[in-house]
Amino acid sequence: MSEVSAFDAASRLTDAKRLHRDGRLDVAERLYSDVLSQTPEHGEALHYLGVLKGQRGELERSAELLAQAAAADPSNGAVHYNLANALRQLERFAEALASYDTALALRGDHIGTLTQRIAVLCRLQRFEEALENCERTLALEPFSSPHHFNRANVLRDLGRMEEALLAYDRAIALNPRNESALNNRGSLYLKLARFEEAAADFAAVLAIVPGHFEALANRGSGSDFRPSVTFTSELVVTPEIKCCLALIDMAST
Repeated sequence: MSEVSAFDAASRLTDAKRLHRDGRLDVAERLYSDVLSQTPEHGEALHYLGVLKGQRGELERSAELLAQAAAADPSNGAVHYNLANALRQLERFAEALASYDTALALRGDHIGTLTQRIAVLCRLQRFEEALENCERTLALEPFSSPHHFNRANVLRDLGRMEEALLAYDRAIALNPRNESALNNRGSLYLKLARFEEAAADFAAVLAIVPGHFEALANRGSGSDFRPSVTFTSELVVTPEIKCCLALIDMAST
């Protein structure tokens, strides 16, 4: 590539990233594609175009582009993280786990990577490893209600019900308006036949979110209250679009 065309590609990439952050995806996609037409193995352009495709719901294409970006720039942990997110959404969980592991090896204990890894480990029924990841997230952010909520869900799935209740208690103490934790604790109370406590939790959920489906389905009180237990929000994970946009600013770190 000539010096002039290299400068042009760098300028286009800068403009594309700015437009991408501003939500002008059509123009950003065209500029990323222009850069790739000049340099098909341009790691940054592949990465950000892969992110953009994921935001549009084109997950297969997103994963394909991000895999190419990882090959072009293998030391960039953010690329492996976004690739893992795309693979997880495609339910290619074993591959997603491998990419999260690579991202962690490159970036250390990145909280988003650890949290997403918990979700994948649970889908793979590897709950003990998921619990170990929960402990790692809590070591980094001990006062996070979502992290305690995730730990509670994993303990519940391991059948460690009393420990799960304590973890839900902690999540709710840190954020009394955590309706997912209240709902899941209420559902666990139902399984343990602690009906009055379940009813109180579902009432608290409905005070926060009046139309909350699971709480409406399960609400009631007293010993006659025995509906089917419904858990909501198995894990709190970072929404993909927000993750991807944030990574545009941190890809070089």
